[in-house]
Amino acid sequence: MIQDGRNAERKSCKAPAIRLEYILAPLVILGLLFLVYFLFDLYPFGDKSVAWCDMRQQVIPLLIQFRDVLLGDADMFLNMENAGGMNFWGVFFFFLSSPFTFLTAVVDKEQMYVFVNLMVAWKMMLAGVTASICLGRLLRGLSKGQNIALSVMYGCCGYALLYYQNMIWLDVLYLFPLMILALVHLVMKGRFGWYTVMLTAFMFVNYYITYMLVIFIILSFGTYIFAFFPGDRGMKRQRIFALAVGSIWALFLSAAVWLPAIFQFTVSARGGNLVDSLQSGGILTHIETKMAVLLGTAFLTVPVLYLLKKEYRRDNAYRYLCVLLFLLFLPVFVNPINKMWHTGSYQAFPLRFGFILIFLGLLLGGILIQSINLDQPAAKSKGWAILILLVMLGLYGGVIYMLSSHDFDTLTRYTKKLWVPEDTYKLLLFLFASAAGVYFLSTFFYKERWVTKRIFTWILLLTTCLESGVGISVYMGSAANEEHSYEIRLDLADRLEEDTFYRVKYLEKYFDANLLGGLGYNTLNHYTSLTSERYMSLAKLLGYSSYWMEVTSNGGTTLTDALWSNRYVIAKDAAVDPDWNTVYSNTNYIIYENPSVFPLGIVSSSNLAEISELPGKDRALNQQFLADILFGPDSLALHRYEWTSIQNLQYEYGENRHSLQRINQSMESAIRYTIQVGAKETLYFDCFDNVSTALKEKVYSSVSVYVNGEKRIDAYPKQSANGILELGTFEQEIVTVELEVLKDVSAESFGIFGIETGSLEALVSSANTAQLEIEGNRITGTARGTSEGDFLFLAIPYEKGFSATVNGVEVEAMDTLGGFLAIPLQEGENQISVLYWPRGIRAGLVLSAVSLVAFAGFRLKKFVSPTAVVPTEHQRVPRRKKKVPVRREFAEKFMGVAFILIFIGVAAIIYVMPMVIFLLR
Repeated sequence: MIQDGRNAERKSCKAPAIRLEYILAPLVILGLLFLVYFLFDLYPFGDKSVAWCDMRQQVIPLLIQFRDVLLGDADMFLNMENAGGMNFWGVFFFFLSSPFTFLTAVVDKEQMYVFVNLMVAWKMMLAGVTASICLGRLLRGLSKGQNIALSVMYGCCGYALLYYQNMIWLDVLYLFPLMILALVHLVMKGRFGWYTVMLTAFMFVNYYITYMLVIFIILSFGTYIFAFFPGDRGMKRQRIFALAVGSIWALFLSAAVWLPAIFQFTVSARGGNLVDSLQSGGILTHIETKMAVLLGTAFLTVPVLYLLKKEYRRDNAYRYLCVLLFLLFLPVFVNPINKMWHTGSYQAFPLRFGFILIFLGLLLGGILIQSINLDQPAAKSKGWAILILLVMLGLYGGVIYMLSSHDFDTLTRYTKKLWVPEDTYKLLLFLFASAAGVYFLSTFFYKERWVTKRIFTWILLLTTCLESGVGISVYMGSAANEEHSYEIRLDLADRLEEDTFYRVKYLEKYFDANLLGGLGYNTLNHYTSLTSERYMSLAKLLGYSSYWMEVTSNGGTTLTDALWSNRYVIAKDAAVDPDWNTVYSNTNYIIYENPSVFPLGIVSSSNLAEISELPGKDRALNQQFLADILFGPDSLALHRYEWTSIQNLQYEYGENRHSLQRINQSMESAIRYTIQVGAKETLYFDCFDNVSTALKEKVYSSVSVYVNGEKRIDAYPKQSANGILELGTFEQEIVTVELEVLKDVSAESFGIFGIETGSLEALVSSANTAQLEIEGNRITGTARGTSEGDFLFLAIPYEKGFSATVNGVEVEAMDTLGGFLAIPLQEGENQISVLYWPRGIRAGLVLSAVSLVAFAGFRLKKFVSPTAVVPTEHQRVPRRKKKVPVRREFAEKFMGVAFILIFIGVAAIIYVMPMVIFLLR
């Protein structure tokens, strides 16, 4: 599939099992990484971490949480450290599924932020190993040094350096060369076992990037079979049949991953309209960031410049790879096609399949070098040629020094913005062109026999090291400049000693959402692409801050905190309520105890089965509604307050919408409240309009809030604080609140309200509550029903997958009050057992287990019927000697027709359909 005929004829000896380059390539990568680590004070040579962006916000906190799972402190299915109680199985396979992840069991939480430096290094080294193995097997005419250079280019490519913060993408990087070998083996031998293993490994490591891999497999395999395969029709059908059977085996073997993932993804808030996505933006939107992924491997230009040479155009493998590279380069420049490669849309990281393009480009370059190696290279170098190459290499080094000394901040803006601005792109192009000049000139001199293989190889290695070193500095060294204060935050872990169930919240978003769970605490916080849409809506409607796919615990009210069992509160300043007890403090944070919270379960006499939703978007009304339903009418003293004066504003309320329009936009606009507080009361302000995942909403930056003359918050609401705003707890005093209106406002929930502390404390002390314990994915305990028809209200987000028994009898686990869990009770004492299995997990595990046993059995019996090795283009094509059974022949014909349709369909869906939709906008 990749090997060319001349190579097979001239060098047919087998490659040794272990070759020196397989060891040296990763050592060179490690040396380059550690040099940069040393220069930028990165661990293990300093105390800085390469973590930024998604690695800091998602990956590392989730690694810490998975450590808790490994040590038995959290559950893989019902994980209370996320989103009030969430399926962690899907999160693991979305963000963490890697053999290296299990090393977290022996790493202290305090070390996780720097331990990732080593994990990144190991994965990049492993990518160098697998690239070296693949190149060594397919291109045996390469010298050791040439193999090392190309392998280092791959291990340190732009894909690794720009996307390493999503660390499981580095696992994909090192698996792909092995997948290429598996596909070659399938085509050459007609055996699918190795291919099945590799496709299954991809599914387990990263199932959503496997979508892109499957597109590549269909397009590359179809292109080869229909245009380049030298065998007859029967052999083509047999190869297609082998691919189909191998893919089906992989599908069954990985069922434990994709089946529950489908269910979890379909209920997540990560959705959108495909047509709208394809019609949005331009054709060449953000080309700079996409190209930056490729600009770290300047050698990719060399084989492209040799396409005009007739002697190379005759090479079968060379022509085949050129076709594939053309198909892969189209989405780099054409945005609608690129979106379809990314399942229809993307927010960032716009070339997630870039590892495929880069490795195929390096294979193409390897074929070129191998061809030159076989064409009797020069026995002695020309002095002037060596001098020119050394000067070019020196100039390239000078360019690196100049840009690193004078424009390093501009060069490294990607690690601050997550996209490449135009001025950075120009500098990257300059670096790229300088390296490409050295690569091209040295290759040209080598082809013309002006330098020897040794000189060419050394120039290749030195240029590769310079290029990789500057890339590591730009994308990893610059990340170390960011101030990390994780030590003081992780100091908050393991500070609470309590056996009963509780959750922890923070008053403001002091640190990344997932880190609160990483501290080992049950929390409402969560941020991944699998955040439940139902849960996110519930959190928003109850007044907690949320945007995009992130829910945080800041916001809410004393009532909702009590219902969610938010017993402990992390703050930076004095407690909201002066009666809260200080549990622990360090130089930055204080942990307070809020005694007025309910346990996990509350017995309610209301028919919760008939109340599935909250009344609307008025978040103060939702507070009163919850209290009335759970505890009875007027059980909570909640007061709404009217403004006392208004300045330069026209205020209207109608059809559940508040409208504030500035009369003169050049003048200050404000609403003032004067509130006489008697009994102890916590006051709140709310400005809310929509339940959405928008990164920015129209209602953002509407008002600045002042309480008794002091600014409480500026430009509220905003991304970090769009929940209900707590104004303070007051008693027997007059409180003045001024809202400086910054723009015209239209919102469904707007105004000030208060909740009396005494009424909430009375509810907490008098409520009929359950005695429950959580053990893994099971909740057990007792609850007393006062009458037939009572319900047990559980402050756990509802998901399909919960089952329950009451006194040994199976009952329905219900969705109530906007997304909480409810269980029907009997009169008297009830023995409760609630079990959670993620949808699809049991069927997926059984299917994977049975498939694994069957696959192993079939492989042991040599179930696959081999055929002759695929001949080279210079050999006669053999035909099958054995007659194929009728059923097998029918299956092969059927699979052949099906694959043709699939190949055409995928090509049309990925390349034609998005352009048609875009042009019809």
